[in-house]
Amino acid sequence: MKTFHTLGRTLIVAVLALVGEAVHSQDGAGKTSIVLGQTLALTGPGSSLVRYFHQGAKLYFDNINAAGGISGRKIELVTLDDQGNPANTVANTRKLLDQGVLSLFGFYGSPQVTAAYP
Repeated sequence: MKTFHTLGRTLIVAVLALVGEAVHSQDGAGKTSIVLGQTLALTGPGSSLVRYFHQGAKLYFDNINAAGGISGRKIELVTLDDQGNPANTVANTRKLLDQGVLSLFGFYGSPQVTAAYP
């Protein structure tokens, strides 16, 4: 439980910092929502580990939204399945950026993160 609270605090600080810097210049932060993008292995190798990470993040953002969001904006988490494949991670990352998400969030796995890093 302590880990969940620590993760939650870290997430909210990161989101607030991003919103403060980019709310006027990014498509992913509108008047009513803040759109975050995530790609991870919902299926395939490692999916049993990732499932809990994804569910925890979603629950946390749902709680923020239930409390009124961030400055009245709801957090929308767009999640794509990369099946634990770094090539899929890169393709999903490009897709999310093309969709105009404010920030990328919650990538999981060193090979996937390394592949997606610019």
